[in-house]
Amino acid sequence: MRVYMAYSREGGASGVAILVFAHTVQEAKSLAWGVFSDFGITEEYIDVAARWLKGKDFLFKQANQDYLNDDIAHIIDDPVSCKNCGFWGYELDDGGYCADCQSEIKES
Repeated sequence: MRVYMAYSREGGASGVAILVFAHTVQEAKSLAWGVFSDFGITEEYIDVAARWLKGKDFLFKQANQDYLNDDIAHIIDDPVSCKNCGFWGYELDDGGYCADCQSEIKES
């Protein structure tokens, strides 16, 4: 199982992106397509992109552990994000801030 970020090519990764736990990029795109089409984010399967988040194993903490243990691919449509910038995919400190925002907070 790998960790993927899926998003609309048209909207970009900084737009609506979801966290996907899947075996292949094709499986990640297929799962994401279901979510994106349900929410009206994209009408075209070809618009869905998925990127392997290599080296971001800490994101497995957000997975449904029962699904993970049973090797079932699944999505997290609202991943835990930084309290300040709202981005996800970064390790957060105990206060819920990414490293960039931690630096900004310390400087101010």
